[in-house]
Amino acid sequence: MLCKRKDFDGTVLPLLHMLTAKAAYAEGRKLVSPNFTEFIRDNIPNIDEPSHLRGFAGFFEAFMGFYKLYGPKN
Repeated sequence: MLCKRKDFDGTVLPLLHMLTAKAAYAEGRKLVSPNFTEFIRDNIPNIDEPSHLRGFAGFFEAFMGFYKLYGPKN
């Protein structure tokens, strides 16, 4: 679904940037690794238009799929 630029800038973008704070909070609670927080912190600022979000979402989905299959087992 395509969103209008003003909706992206006014609604979506602030929520994306909140992911950085949420990742830091999760790291503080030992729910994610510092590497995950760094990954989020390094990539979220690069998303400044809807097409970038679609690209990041696809990459993140693929990453999580491979991590679930090949990552460390609890």
